[in-house]
Amino acid sequence: MIRFEALWLSPLPLDMRAGTHTALGRVVAVFGAAHPHHAYIFTNRRGDRMKVLIHDGIGIWLAARRLNQGSFVRLGWADPARLSPTQFDALVLGLPWQRVGEAGVITPRVKIPVVSIDSKWGAQMRERVGSIRTRIQRPSGSAHAAAGERIAGGGVA
Repeated sequence: MIRFEALWLSPLPLDMRAGTHTALGRVVAVFGAAHPHHAYIFTNRRGDRMKVLIHDGIGIWLAARRLNQGSFVRLGWADPARLSPTQFDALVLGLPWQRVGEAGVITPRVKIPVVSIDSKWGAQMRERVGSIRTRIQRPSGSAHAAAGERIAGGGVA
């Protein structure tokens, strides 16, 4: 099992084509050195892929992770951040790791108001969503019909 004592998240993106030597060079450039039993985490520009470089005391390990949906929550400042194991678990899953507190509880940044679906606002939203669905399912206007006729006819008349 690979053991690491510290997890570091880089604020700079890394090209996911980078191999072990390039990732190690980036670790040295950003963090100063690759310390034994430390893990260094990099994401790509889009934030949907991640590479983790781990120095196990003998050699270097390079692992990759890709999200099928969404993106990893990245840093908003220029300094590297040290993560706890719980924050790392949240980051790998694409969760907001900055707000993970004691016992893995995610706390909101602002207080979220609770709105009842039965309220006047809830009724207005149901009405709006219903009208949007109707417009999406049944496009109106002669432009759609004309486009369909041109395609069916094999070209522009």
